[in-house]
Order: sequence, then C-alpha cells, then structure tokens
Amino acid sequence: VTSLGAPIGTALVNVLGSFLIGILYVTLSKTCLSPLLITGVLGGFTTFSSFSMESILLLRGDSFFYAFANMAGN
Repeated sequence: VTSLGAPIGTALVNVLGSFLIGILYVTLSKTCLSPLLITGVLGGFTTFSSFSMESILLLRGDSFFYAFANMAGN
C-alpha cells in the first residue's frame, strides 16, 4: 500500500500486463508461442496474488473506498 493509500504499482502492472496480453493474443494467436508468452511470461508478470492480498489488507484496515477502487480498477 502506497502513501496515497492505494496499491498503485500493482494496478499499473496488471493493466499493462492485460494490455500486452491483448496485443499478443491478436498477433500470435495462430502460433505455438502464444500459450508460452501469454500464460507463462505475462501470467507471471501480472500479479493477481499481490492484488488479492492488497485488497484484503485494505478491507481489514477499513479503507473500503480504496479497496473497492482497487478491485474495480484491476
């Protein structure tokens, strides 16, 4: 959780990863590299476990606005 009260770094990584997944899906969907790059590399790059933990910590800390904004943004 940042000094702003919201986990901005995790949200940015997840949004960037989702954007890259979309680009690779369109450009590589007919190749054998698609599962490796999309699931393996970008699946590891995006941080669903960090997003989940940060959302739970925000909820436990009574930061409901930031928790729901984090969930909606991701």
